[in-house]
Amino acid sequence: MKIIQMGFAVLTVFFSMTSQADLRGLRPGAPPAYNPRNPPPLEARLNLNVRGSARISLTRYLNLNRYEGYEIDSLVIRGRSERGFTDLYLINGGQNIGQTYLQQTPYLTEARLYPSYQSVIRRGVEVNLEVRGYAQIDSVVLTLRSSYNPPYPPPHDPYDRYVQIDCNSYKPLSAECSPGGYIVSVRLLRQNSNSECRYGSSWFYDSSKITVSKGCRGTFEARVRQ
Repeated sequence: MKIIQMGFAVLTVFFSMTSQADLRGLRPGAPPAYNPRNPPPLEARLNLNVRGSARISLTRYLNLNRYEGYEIDSLVIRGRSERGFTDLYLINGGQNIGQTYLQQTPYLTEARLYPSYQSVIRRGVEVNLEVRGYAQIDSVVLTLRSSYNPPYPPPHDPYDRYVQIDCNSYKPLSAECSPGGYIVSVRLLRQNSNSECRYGSSWFYDSSKITVSKGCRGTFEARVRQ
């Protein structure tokens, strides 16, 4: 009799916990139960020649409407610039959420872009790659992550941190600024000068420093890996 009573108590607790979990999932305003496992990288072969400028619909080429609610973790563009630098912009619903560039080379290279905000995919909202320059765009690889695991804004690595730094140049000199550590990506938060701060023209970055020139003065956010 005692064994039967104990079994009944265990079942009662189990069903009570299940009911509470189900109610939590139906709570108004609760996020949808996305699979925490991230989808595999999405790749599209483009083989496009850009002359001046072009807007490439990643939503169409990668069928992104299937991944509503996920966030863009990174975008790799494989190609080559045919004249100097070719600027590449990732546009989500009209908002520039990241940028990088291709350099002029005789062979194909890769440019990697890490958006750090407003990168959630929404149904009916176009995600585009905007190309400004003369270039051959061979392919793109887009990596997604669940927007609820880890919580937004998620670090891309346990050792990543975001550092804000002011970097100022005065014509005709350039200036270099180091946020400390290995730089993964940089974005301009605020322009503090009358001279334009334009990526690829008056400011650049590599794995160790940010370089500003032509009178560009600004506040930058660097994603740094220790």
